[in-house]
Amino acid sequence: MPEAAWRAAIDLEVRLGELGRARALYRRLLDRSAHVKVWLAAARFEAKVAQRAGDARGVLRRAYDYFKGLGVRGHESRAVIAEQWARFESAQARRSGLE
Repeated sequence: MPEAAWRAAIDLEVRLGELGRARALYRRLLDRSAHVKVWLAAARFEAKVAQRAGDARGVLRRAYDYFKGLGVRGHESRAVIAEQWARFESAQARRSGLE
């Protein structure tokens, strides 16, 4: 249930055009719940809503490093991040005509 409240608050800020506030909410949420789905949602926000590919890469890098720091416990989540990051980079390459 708390996740739904966070999601609703972030969605509201996005609808209001308050992308900085939505970004700040994602940062606070990541401080409280470092679940792989939250990291991916934050990266998607940066890439699609804010249209900031560099910031999306930063989120993915921090997520990868976070789960790497967990050792064996973070292995599966780190693999999910790596897979999504590869998809993101492939999509970026297609958009820029590099692929």
